[in-house]
Amino acid sequence: MNCDEAELELSALYDGEVVSTGVAQHVAGCDRCRQMLAEYSRMGAEMRLAAAVEPAELPPIRLEPRAHSLAFLRKRIGVPRFALATLIAAAILAPIGVSLLRAQSLPLWFQFAFS
Repeated sequence: MNCDEAELELSALYDGEVVSTGVAQHVAGCDRCRQMLAEYSRMGAEMRLAAAVEPAELPPIRLEPRAHSLAFLRKRIGVPRFALATLIAAAILAPIGVSLLRAQSLPLWFQFAFS
């Protein structure tokens, strides 16, 4: 067993879960893995300390005001607005024009006949 394989189960070992004997033996003899377990312990202590701090002592969180839901269209499109409007109009009018042309080129379903 090497450190990379044991590292996958170190957090489980820190949490008190059952790990394989190979991982336990490796951690017992590996300074790097024991240091990583100690780092998990320090992180846990820091998180418990952060949770114990009163909210009034924490600095206020400043959030940016929420932008309009379609504001991203104005920011990310590098096309002039008239070109975008032309593209949208073409996308709407093209199928209409094609259907009118096809309707004119099809023969009538009935024929005029004078007898």
